[in-house]
Amino acid sequence: MKDFDFFRGFDFFRRDIDQMFEAARKMARPSIHAGSVWHPPVDVVETANEIIVIMEIAGAKKEDIVVTLEGDALRISGTRCLPKDIDVTRLHRVELDFGEFERFLRLPGPLNGKKISAAYRDGFLKIVIPKDLSGKRRVEIKEE
Repeated sequence: MKDFDFFRGFDFFRRDIDQMFEAARKMARPSIHAGSVWHPPVDVVETANEIIVIMEIAGAKKEDIVVTLEGDALRISGTRCLPKDIDVTRLHRVELDFGEFERFLRLPGPLNGKKISAAYRDGFLKIVIPKDLSGKRRVEIKEE
């Protein structure tokens, strides 16, 4: 468990660095949408039988999200539009991203891509990919 805690610190450090660069990118944009692709936050967790990917994309419509899996490469892309009922006169603070988004993730495998499932609820996209355990077998150790 101590190894996990040690490496967990690196995950927090990487997340902080990613957030710092994302904030700098947002400040450098001349407008809300400079035509760049943004990257929603993603969590990837592993259980004994599956890989679960959770992405926060509140405000996106289900029909505007595309999920593809090729081997161990997962691509999630789509569009989140600025609400049409807002008539922007002046920007005071810009922290939300709109427009095209994309995430490309290499997942631990082997995976059973034929049984992948995805659900979108309350602003979170949840993708469940079963592991392909068919090739896994126990090797008998012989005594010599």
